[in-house]
Amino acid sequence: MLKPYPDSPWPAFLRVLADTVVFFWTVVWAYLGWLIYQTVMGLQAIADGMTNTGATFNKWIAAFRQVIPNDVPLLTKFLQDMANALQHYSGDQLVSAGHNIHDAIIRVAITLALLVALPPILLVLLPYGGGDGATCERQAPRSRSCEWRRSQGGPTPPGPCLRIGPCPP
Repeated sequence: MLKPYPDSPWPAFLRVLADTVVFFWTVVWAYLGWLIYQTVMGLQAIADGMTNTGATFNKWIAAFRQVIPNDVPLLTKFLQDMANALQHYSGDQLVSAGHNIHDAIIRVAITLALLVALPPILLVLLPYGGGDGATCERQAPRSRSCEWRRSQGGPTPPGPCLRIGPCPP
């Protein structure tokens, strides 16, 4: 039967201590990634302000269009053209820029949080990914480990024949 921890107390304590340190390391870096994400997402207030400003300009332009006199031939056309130009170059542009910046902020927040949190987390978790965590170092009898090495075509070294790493099937 495979055991995740050694039978003797001192190696078992060291293994539990290492697992606890890795757990807290992962939690701390994941929390720091979350904080960075939240901090960058705070920039959305700028994007929302731009969008709201553009919407306000569009409301003002709509109100301006309602008060344009319809019975003055040249003045009516001039004021309608000015309202169209203002909406095209100020209101709609600000709304569009606000939405684009909002989307960019989300992408940057996710990317930056992942780039900050994942490398240190993977640095300690990848060594744990090589098997089921159990080792044959102290758990496999000499004969089983040596027979397994011979069956894999490897030489049997002199001295104790114990395989370090995941146990063979």
